[in-house]
Amino acid sequence: MNRVELEKDGYSQDAFYPAIVEYLQKKKAEYGCPWGDIAVLALTNNHVQKIEAQLLKNEIRVSAVKGRQLLSTQEGVAVMFFIAGVLAKEDDTRFVAMAAATPLFREIFGNIDDVRAEFVQKFSQTFRINGSELCD
Repeated sequence: MNRVELEKDGYSQDAFYPAIVEYLQKKKAEYGCPWGDIAVLALTNNHVQKIEAQLLKNEIRVSAVKGRQLLSTQEGVAVMFFIAGVLAKEDDTRFVAMAAATPLFREIFGNIDDVRAEFVQKFSQTFRINGSELCD
C-alpha cells in the first residue's frame, strides 16, 4: 500500500482524478502487474465514482466496490479492521481491541501492537484524511 498526496488547486478536486490515473499507470508499468491486481481506496463513494469515470475515460476497465459491498466480504472486513486498528485511538467501546483480537485480524495481520509499530516506522508523520489525501 502506498499513500499518495495530491496537490489541490484551490478548492477543486478535479485535478486529482487524472493525476490518480497517471500514478496508477506508472505503478502498473513499474510493477508489471495486471490492472486487476491494483486497488484504490477512497474516502467516499463519490470519490470512487469519479476515479472510476476517469479510469474508464482512459479505457481502463474497472470493478468498483462501494462501502457496503466491501463489508460483505471477509477481505473487506479485514481492510476495515486494519484501518481501525492502525489509525484509531482506543475508546470506551474497545472496538479496536475486539477487532484486533479476532481470528481474522490475527491470521491476516498478526499482533496489533506489531502492526502499529511497523506502521509508525514507515509513516512517521501524522495522518489527516481530507480531500487532498488519497490512498492506493
